[in-house]
Amino acid sequence: PVKWRGWYSAIADLLPGLPDVELAPWQKKRLPLFFESTAKAYLVEGAGANTERLKVRSDTKPCWTIRASTGANRNISRLANAVLLETSRTVALSPRALARFQTIPDWYELPEKVSLACKGIGNGVPCKLAEAVVMSCLAAENYLVA
Repeated sequence: PVKWRGWYSAIADLLPGLPDVELAPWQKKRLPLFFESTAKAYLVEGAGANTERLKVRSDTKPCWTIRASTGANRNISRLANAVLLETSRTVALSPRALARFQTIPDWYELPEKVSLACKGIGNGVPCKLAEAVVMSCLAAENYLVA
């Protein structure tokens, strides 16, 4: 068993350096439907979408699935994902923040091109998941050999 670590704690140290982003009027109108009184922050998916689809997760809930298209919009004011903080500040997620959601270590160099970095992150397997699968296979192999 591994202790659960939420999306907020994974990127909390990155939040002060993330760029501000403005949500569309329809998004602002729909946000109150999701608010909880105890939340520090909300993860907003669909911040750049042209549809009325909006997914919001409080800091106590798991992150949504990171896909190759997640965060790929280069126009920072319409980035596909955002974090709404208790300070009423809304920030755009960077590729490094998305990489943290996939448990990619900070020492791993991401491509400079945002769309390429997001595509690689979204197409990858979370590092901690891959590690758990490999360790399980090795344990099974050792068990069968013994």
